[in-house]
Amino acid sequence: MALNVVTSVCATLGISEIPVYRGEVQNACAFADNFGNRFITYNPNFLNYLYTNNQWAPISVLAHEVGHHFGMHSSWYGSFLHPWTKELQSDYISGYVLYKLGCPSIQDALSAMNLMFSYTGTASHPDSPKRMDALIQGYNRASQGF
Repeated sequence: MALNVVTSVCATLGISEIPVYRGEVQNACAFADNFGNRFITYNPNFLNYLYTNNQWAPISVLAHEVGHHFGMHSSWYGSFLHPWTKELQSDYISGYVLYKLGCPSIQDALSAMNLMFSYTGTASHPDSPKRMDALIQGYNRASQGF
């Protein structure tokens, strides 16, 4: 399932496919190796948990990870971006892609964040209301035909 989702997300964004692997990660992770090769790893139990609550939730998470690659966050350029900027850009991409893939509503698009909701941000991730706003902006932008 994850490979098919990432393939669809990449096609929607017009970028080359990104290899996807099951991994020993808490949820999902986008990274590049020392040669600049891009990858996504995911925890299948986590994605299955999300799917049982809303079919769009794991798509949102994987679209977010593709968004990190789309935004070049694991590159030299990305090293100059604030961690919150990277996360919010990826949330925007997730919302954009969800609409393009047929997600029927903002509520469905927000389902993953609702399951992992946190009012407090961390050094690496902003609080959920900020993240939800970024996702909504991406979803609305796509709904306007951009």
